[in-house]
Amino acid sequence: MKKADQNDQLGSEKGITEKEPSKSESTEADSSEIRRVLKAILEDPKTLQALPEESRNSIIEAFSFSGPLPPPSMLESYEKIVAGSADRILRMAEKEQDHRIDWENTALKGNISIQKRGQNLGFLISIISMSVGAFLGYSGITAVAIILVSVGILGFIRELIEKFK
Repeated sequence: MKKADQNDQLGSEKGITEKEPSKSESTEADSSEIRRVLKAILEDPKTLQALPEESRNSIIEAFSFSGPLPPPSMLESYEKIVAGSADRILRMAEKEQDHRIDWENTALKGNISIQKRGQNLGFLISIISMSVGAFLGYSGITAVAIILVSVGILGFIRELIEKFK
């Protein structure tokens, strides 16, 4: 008989059974272990180097965050490692926010300029169309004159509608 089978048989004869941890018990144990290791790393960052590489990768994933600023506990850890680093990180985030605001203002001004230019060109095309239509109407070419004047008037109406939306 194999040794594992012998141990099982011996354990069942003595009334001792090994209980496999359930999934929830295993998860609770894993998370408490992770918390313990993370606390040790925060207290002494050199602890991270003592861990196996597989564990280090897991811990690095646990520390991931999104946004311009790290969580306060991590910001405090940066400050412990390099004095003044928390202030530098905050200034970097403020500088990025100022840059983003300037960029959005520039884009907004550019869009307004394009809209004004389009309105001015539409007005100019309408005036030219009506002027040419009036000249052609005076010259006796009434069908083309009516079309050109209509296009000019419709252009004005369209611009008025767009302006007062």
